[in-house]
Amino acid sequence: MSGGGNKKIALTPTLAKTAYVALACHYIRIQFFKEKSMYTALIRDSLKFAFTKLFKYWWVAAPRLLVNALAIGIIIFTLCIAGVYGYGFFGSGVSEAKSILLIFSAPIILATIAIISVGIASTFTVAASTKIALDLYDHKKTPFFMFNQIGNGIIILCSAIIISIAGFFSLFLLIFPAIYFTFRWMFSAYAVVDLGKGPFGSLAHSWRCTRAIKRPLFWISIILVILAIVKLFILSKYGYLDTFNELLEKPKILLTNPNAIASQSLEQAKLIVDIVKSQKGIIVSAISLGSLILASLGHLFATSLYRKLSGTRQK
Repeated sequence: MSGGGNKKIALTPTLAKTAYVALACHYIRIQFFKEKSMYTALIRDSLKFAFTKLFKYWWVAAPRLLVNALAIGIIIFTLCIAGVYGYGFFGSGVSEAKSILLIFSAPIILATIAIISVGIASTFTVAASTKIALDLYDHKKTPFFMFNQIGNGIIILCSAIIISIAGFFSLFLLIFPAIYFTFRWMFSAYAVVDLGKGPFGSLAHSWRCTRAIKRPLFWISIILVILAIVKLFILSKYGYLDTFNELLEKPKILLTNPNAIASQSLEQAKLIVDIVKSQKGIIVSAISLGSLILASLGHLFATSLYRKLSGTRQK
């Protein structure tokens, strides 16, 4: 009797440990399927939004981005030209004719002004396209003229610079891979446009939003890297990379020979037309169109994810 009782008492800790392990495994199993169900719902709803709203997004975004970006580029270019002219004519006491000659005879000045104009227009495009996607998700009407997004574009550029610096140093630290930072901060542009956050505030908000989907983002990044490698392989196989490098080399002549602007522009346009007419051009056009579709779908997919994970919506 006493031996049996002692044996029963001795087995109690073992049974307790077994029960604890079983409960822990059951809890982990429940959490796993709960997370899996959440991921499935997020991906399903976001993919549905992206595919159903793709053409409507193009219909709304194409004219607004084209007209606004072109207008901003022209305005910035004109203001820069006027600034250089004013500095030469009023600030330095140079004659009017020499001020105009200074601008158009120095390709480096024109190139710098063009880079500034294109850069500001590009930052505006990022902010404006984000605003359009958010309005589309919220069923709001987007105004045609969106010049108020220039400031948001500059803030997004500052956030992108911070992300690039962090990604660069992470490659050497080997603690957090650069791709991890990139995806954890993927919603920074949305936080700027949607909530009016600054560079650091938008990064912090994006970090909080992506906390629940860290693991899926890692596997998605692996897939994107593989697709990018396949795309580069296809482009290099058909010789498009060499043609692209040739197109990039053409404008460099303008820096040393200002008189060749017209002739080089015509040659570059003719080269582009010849590429499009050839079989290589058909393949390149198909790849470019596919890239545009994937980029638009990815943008809309990220918009839906942001709204669901952030839980914010402007009234």
